[in-house]
Parts: sequence; C-alpha cells; structure tokens
Amino acid sequence: MRNPITDNKYKIIIEEELNGLAIRFSGLKIDYYILMQDHLHLIIFLHNSSVAIPIIIQAFKSLTTLRIKKSGYILSRFWQPNYYEHVIRNEKALYKIRKYIVENPLVEQFNWKDFES
Repeated sequence: MRNPITDNKYKIIIEEELNGLAIRFSGLKIDYYILMQDHLHLIIFLHNSSVAIPIIIQAFKSLTTLRIKKSGYILSRFWQPNYYEHVIRNEKALYKIRKYIVENPLVEQFNWKDFES
C-alpha cells in the first residue's frame, strides 16, 4: 500500500519542489502533473539536458522526503523506492498520456461497490 499524500502541507511541499526542478536542472520542463491520493503522475520534457531522469527523480524524492519529514511525517519512507518511466516519442502518445493523467482521478474515485446489489 502506498502512503497517502492527501495532507495539504505535503501537497504544497511536493508542488514547490516540482516547480523548483526546472531551476535545479537546466533543460528540464514540467509539462503536466497531477497529485493523486497516494501517487504522482508527471510528464517531464528534457531538452539538451545532461542529467538523466533517474538523477532528477532521486533528487525530487530526496528533497520532498526531507521537507515532509521536517513537517512532521513519522513513517520511515514517503515515496515508493521505484517508479515507472516511459519515453514519449510522438505527439499522439503525448496526447494519450496527458488524457490518461487527466482522467485517472475520475477512474480512481469510481467505486464498483456502489453499483453492487
């Protein structure tokens, strides 16, 4: 089970660190993101960047975890150790992934038990 990130102070920290990534890493642009109840969807554009995605993700997770723990989080780990990475190669794929990210909160809120007899 993933940790919930629904606490507003955690959301603020995560968004501040996301916005700071473009300053920290030249050539990086946050295209789109959405914070879910217990995970994050994120599209990153890299243009002439000498930094690899794993370094960026590790820095983001580390910075957010440090700040979140300072704000009172007591469990040992905030983020899962792994993440899913996918290279988007064309506009059609980018559109589909953006659509998925936009629609994912709606799907996650849908509860099939509400429709059982």
